[in-house]
Amino acid sequence: VSKAFISGFVYGLGDLTAQTYEGKSIGSLDRGRMIRSALTGLIAHGPCSHYWYIFADDLCAPLGDGLVGTGAKLLLDQTVWAFIWLSIYYAVLGGLNFDSPQKIVKTFKASFLPVCLVGWRFWPFVHIFTYGFIPQQHRLLWVDVCEIVWVTILSYVGNQKRKEALETSLEQVEEGNEDVGPVAVIGQVSCALPTAVSGGNPAEEIARSMEIERTVCIQNKDETICAPAEVMFGKEGEEANGGWED
Repeated sequence: VSKAFISGFVYGLGDLTAQTYEGKSIGSLDRGRMIRSALTGLIAHGPCSHYWYIFADDLCAPLGDGLVGTGAKLLLDQTVWAFIWLSIYYAVLGGLNFDSPQKIVKTFKASFLPVCLVGWRFWPFVHIFTYGFIPQQHRLLWVDVCEIVWVTILSYVGNQKRKEALETSLEQVEEGNEDVGPVAVIGQVSCALPTAVSGGNPAEEIARSMEIERTVCIQNKDETICAPAEVMFGKEGEEANGGWED
């Protein structure tokens, strides 16, 4: 029970962090979305993860507790368990949002690979400790704490990228380096994932939005031209040298 409530708290906090990253104030928060995320952690992540760790230990027991056993559990976690858990996650989240089965399946198909790609930047390193050093009864608490750290890191990096893109765009407009009109709308493009409305995976939302944020739109009376900031201002070289690396 305590593990379920801890996961519920962490998932609610993660969604709060993601919404804050999106630029929402306390008054404009989507509280329904935050509650749905918290309930998903409470009724799904906590109980399911508890039994997964027991199952993984029993399945890999013949391999021992050394490097081979730890590696096998890590591999299963990031493939088999990732598929199982994300299926449960989007089913529960969609159900709480009264989505149709067709929409839930569509959301899962669109989000599964992006979620995994984002997670593989961080979780394999975490799970070396999860399966190699952390006792089974404490693993869920450890993973929940790491989830908060991961979402916080993504939020910080994303905000830095957003700030850099905004400063670069404003400088170019002020210097009059554009061929089109003088009025510029700096593109802070918020997350456009299908999971965003119903409260998708916070880490996925933040990481995916960082990939599409650096968009600049230059407007005049005749037309609006939008392009990535690096293309618009010729910053490819700087991005290659100073961008966020995996």
